[in-house]
Amino acid sequence: MRLIGTSVGWQQTGPMFNNWIRRNFEIKSLEDFKESSSGIAILGESEETGKSYLTEDLNQRVGKRPDLIAKVDNKVVIGEAKWIGQSGGNQYKSVAEVLNFCGKQRGSIYRIGIVDGYPWVTKKSERITNDRICVEVQESTYNIMSALLLEDYFKELLG
Repeated sequence: MRLIGTSVGWQQTGPMFNNWIRRNFEIKSLEDFKESSSGIAILGESEETGKSYLTEDLNQRVGKRPDLIAKVDNKVVIGEAKWIGQSGGNQYKSVAEVLNFCGKQRGSIYRIGIVDGYPWVTKKSERITNDRICVEVQESTYNIMSALLLEDYFKELLG
């Protein structure tokens, strides 16, 4: 499945993305998250607990807790979120981080990238953009999407 979309109203990841997630989805403790087997649930635990769950229980290689740890029925989805405000420089490093994260797919865990902002620009002076960031996000073979489409993505995974 491949979904793309437009930007969402947050301009920073981290706390802003987490606040948006908490307003839009059901947050669960680790115990309740593990027991959940229907619907959409988001793990609301600390950096340490989230990373430990992924590495020890699910055998995932992560350097840090991803911005998103979700469960859709019995399917686990982990995601890295980035806001890209403009082209160039360190912005590309953020895109590369998301692509690298998605590329480390292991087992049955779904890895997604949540990217908003500049990468969804499609035209530059009446022509399709050839900006490296836009092209790599829009043409990625990984599941990269706007946060606005996250709920639709989850609904597609529901049994």
